Amino acid sequence: MPNRIIDFVKMALPRLSVQALPAGRPDYLHFPHLYRYPAVETSYADGNRRFFPPRENMRPIELFAVRYNVCTVPGFRFIRTNNRQQMLMFIDGACSNNGNPEACGGCGVVYTSTHFRSGIAYPLEKDGTQHTNNRAVLRAAILALEMRLWNGEGFNKVVLACDSEYVVKGVSEWLSEWVINGWKTSDGTAVKNKDLWEILLETLRRQESRGVLVQFWLIPREWNEADEYAKKGSVSDSLFLPRGTRKLMVLPPGQAR
Repeated sequence: MPNRIIDFVKMALPRLSVQALPAGRPDYLHFPHLYRYPAVETSYADGNRRFFPPRENMRPIELFAVRYNVCTVPGFRFIRTNNRQQMLMFIDGACSNNGNPEACGGCGVVYTSTHFRSGIAYPLEKDGTQHTNNRAVLRAAILALEMRLWNGEGFNKVVLACDSEYVVKGVSEWLSEWVINGWKTSDGTAVKNKDLWEILLETLRRQESRGVLVQFWLIPREWNEADEYAKKGSVSDSLFLPRGTRKLMVLPPGQAR
């Protein structure tokens, strides 16, 4: 089949977030080691931070589907079709008037079908730091990882899909060197958004201590299902968290929960 036809078919694939909910009840027999995953080694996690699909240009809907999680109160998540201990979330950031002092950032997270819960639209905190698109995406990653105890839902891998090369390459290629170099880039300049990078790193370490490997998947912008929620967050003054999510707290680096 010609590549252009394959690309057209892929573009026509439905979005994960509008998938119908599966019928029936959850089956807990697939998760005999719930809550007891061994911690992920730091060196292994840092060396495997990037997610690559089995075949180039595979879309999220070709690897993940809406399925039950494992929880006291069951819910639906985007779960790997061949491994029910892996889940996916879309994250994105947006910023109105980006680059200007009056810029307003917003974060979006989509982790389930809209037939079950809406995606999350969250305004970037007004803490005196100028808002940018990059800060908004970093904040979305932190929000996604901290809003639930993902190991408690039966997952030992969380994949964050986003279209930000800055975040995906930053976390998978540059972050370790920044830390070694005292938060300096290769040319000796200070790392931008150091505060959020430090919080993200602490968040990753917490996930690893719970036995969860976090990977980042760089996808095209048109595949990112969190885009509309990030835009909503950038023009909103209020946070909407669906029922059952954890109260959001941003902790200073070093204060792990």
